[in-house]
Amino acid sequence: MPGHEYSPSEALKVLLAKLEANAELAARVKAAIDAGTDKQEAEVASGRGRRKRGRVYRKHIAYTDQQALDVALSVLRAHFFELPQIVNTAADDFKDSRIGTGETGRGYGSPPRTARPARDLVDLMGEDKPFEIEIETEATLTKSNAPTQHLKRYEPGLIDQVGKLIEALQDHLTFGAPRGDTSGS
Repeated sequence: MPGHEYSPSEALKVLLAKLEANAELAARVKAAIDAGTDKQEAEVASGRGRRKRGRVYRKHIAYTDQQALDVALSVLRAHFFELPQIVNTAADDFKDSRIGTGETGRGYGSPPRTARPARDLVDLMGEDKPFEIEIETEATLTKSNAPTQHLKRYEPGLIDQVGKLIEALQDHLTFGAPRGDTSGS
């Protein structure tokens, strides 16, 4: 059992305070923690006379401080470690593709093209290409005017360093049984 000089509650407060420097990331972590968990409960029917049916409902349960630390760490891992890995994988996949000039598609009602002229393709095969993610699609009912996220390749060595730092942070935020020990001893 790790011997820390601080409690899960104190660790959570410090972590959330440190995250305030990045308001967007802090909001994501807080939203994930505030989501809590749902528990399904059943209410037994009672009463005489006509038979009442039992009722099943979901009850919101807040995370414990340790669970909130685990959730916060998983958000940080997704933001700083997993997202860069996904971006690099996507960049590698796009590297072997060609980019069209905009004349490659067909409009509504136009006849299908049988062959696309070679001049419509820009030969960027083997090169990194700029790519972006549209956060808010055109089909979104309520618009929040979220900006398009431009993505670029991350340095692989930096991703590995961040992964090691997150593992070290996990060790400092683990209370109770060490990670991987499910024996209870």
